[in-house]
Amino acid sequence: MYNIMTVDDEMIVRLTIKEIINNADCNFQVVGEGENGKQALGIYARHSEVDIVLTDITMPILNGLELTKALMLKDTPPIVVVISSYNDYELVREAFKLGAKDYILKDNLNEENLLKLLNKLVETQQITQQKQTRNLWYERKKFLSSLLEMQKCSVTQKEMEKYKIALNIESITVCSILIDDFLEVKEKYGMEGMGSLKTLVCDTINQMWNDDRKGEAWALSESKYLLLVSMEEVGMQAYMEAIDELTHRIRYNLNHYSNIKVTIGVSSRGNIRGVQKLCKEADQNASLRFVLGKNQSIYAWTRTQVISGQKVRAERDLSRLLEAMEMNSKSAVDKELAEILALISKTSADSVGKIYDGYLEVIFHINKFLYDTGYSSEEVFGKDLNFYEKIQNFETAEEINIWIGNMVHWILAFFKERQSAGTKSQIEKAQEFIRRNYDKDLPLKVVSEYVSLSENYFSAQFSKYVGTNFSEYISSIRIEKAKKYLETTDFKMYDICNRIGYANVEHFSRVFKKLTGFSPLRYRNHHRKPQ
Repeated sequence: MYNIMTVDDEMIVRLTIKEIINNADCNFQVVGEGENGKQALGIYARHSEVDIVLTDITMPILNGLELTKALMLKDTPPIVVVISSYNDYELVREAFKLGAKDYILKDNLNEENLLKLLNKLVETQQITQQKQTRNLWYERKKFLSSLLEMQKCSVTQKEMEKYKIALNIESITVCSILIDDFLEVKEKYGMEGMGSLKTLVCDTINQMWNDDRKGEAWALSESKYLLLVSMEEVGMQAYMEAIDELTHRIRYNLNHYSNIKVTIGVSSRGNIRGVQKLCKEADQNASLRFVLGKNQSIYAWTRTQVISGQKVRAERDLSRLLEAMEMNSKSAVDKELAEILALISKTSADSVGKIYDGYLEVIFHINKFLYDTGYSSEEVFGKDLNFYEKIQNFETAEEINIWIGNMVHWILAFFKERQSAGTKSQIEKAQEFIRRNYDKDLPLKVVSEYVSLSENYFSAQFSKYVGTNFSEYISSIRIEKAKKYLETTDFKMYDICNRIGYANVEHFSRVFKKLTGFSPLRYRNHHRKPQ
C-alpha cells in the first residue's frame, strides 16, 4: 500500500482526491491532508511514511514550490506531484526543476486520470526506488542507534560499507552539538517547522565531507545533534587543528547562512568499540557551555580552563546577603550576591550539574526570607514561580546570575514600596496617639515604641511625612488646645498647663508666644469670646 498526502487550500479538491482513492480498487491510501505547505510539513514530520505528495502550487503561507523545495531536503523525500491550472505552466516547470516528478491539471482531476498517473509512478518504479531508499535510510539509522546504545559488541568495516556509512571504525571522534538560545529558535520556526530545522542542521553539517574527512550527523532532538567524524590518519597536532577547523566551519555556516548559533562538545579520538565512552565525553564537554558560554567548540583540553568548584558557605555568605536585604541596601546586596554567584559558578568539569544545587540553595534562602517577613513570591512577582523550572530553562550560568540579580532587585523595590506605605501608616498611627494623649508626658521614646520603630528612624520619618519635627508637632497640638481654653474658659494658667501636658507655666508661656506671637494673657484679652 502506498501512502498519499494531499495539500490544497480548496477543500473540494482534497475531498475529490480522497473520494477517488477510497472508492477505487487500488494500492493507494490518503494518510494526511493540509491546507498549505507549512501545515503539510508539520504533517510530514509526524507521518514520514508518506510516499506521494499531491500539492497545489498556489497556496497561502507556504506555496507548492516552497513545499517541494523543503521536501527535497528531507533524508528520504517523497515523490511530489503538482496540481495545476491551465495558466500555471511556468510554475509547473519551476516545480520540476525543484524535484517534482509529474503534474495533473485541476480540470482533469477525475478517477481515470488520477489513477493513471499514480499507477505510472509505480510502473516506472519511481515509488519502489523511493521506498528502497527510505528503507535503507531507516536501516542505517537503526544500525547507528545500536552502535551508540552498545547493542552491537563488534562492528566490521564491511558492515559500515553495507549501510553506506563513510566512517573508519579505527578513527572516530564524536561531537555533541547544542543549539544556543533554543527557545528563540523554536519560536522562530514554530512547532510545524521543527522537522525542517532538523534537516537544515544535518544537511549543513553533511556538506562538510570530502575524501580526507568523513562523517555522519543526525538529530537526537530539535535542540541536540550528534556527529561522528573520521579524519585521515595524521599526527595529534594536525588532528587537533583539523577538528578545530571543522567545528569552526560548522558553527560559521550555521550562523552565517541560517542564523543559528551552536556550541559543540568534542571528544578525544578513539575507535568504534569505545563510541559510547566518546559520546559521554562529548556530552560532558558540551555541558560546559553552562560555565564557559555559548557559540564555541569545547574540547577535552578545555577542561583545564575551568576552576575546581567550592561549596557555597551558606551559613556565612547567605546570612550576610539576607542581612543586606533586610537593610534594603542595594550596594551591599549587590556585593554579597556577586561573591556568592561567583563562588557557585566555579566548578569542575565533572560536576556541572551541581551548580544548580548552589543556585537552588540561594533561591531557597531568599524565598524563606520572603516568607519570614510575611510575604510570598506570588505577592512580590505577581505569580507563584517554579524556581527550579525557571533556572533549568537557562543555558548558561551567566544568564542565571543576571536573572537572580534582577529577582533580588525586584524584591528590594517591593520592600521599599511596602516599607514606604507601612511607615506612612505608622506615622498616622503616631499622630492619632499624640492627639489622644497630648495632655500626658510624651517623650519621643514612648511614641516610637508605640508604633514599633526605633527612635532615630521614627524621628526622621515623622519629620519627612508630617513636615515638622516631633517636638514642634506636639507643641502645636497642645497650643491649639490652650487657645480654646483661653477663648472659652476662666481657667487659671497653671490649670490650663496641667490640662495640655505642660508642668511649668513659664515654659508654656514661652512656647505659646513663640507659636502665636502673643502671651497667653494678651491672647485671652484679644480673643475671649463672650459668655
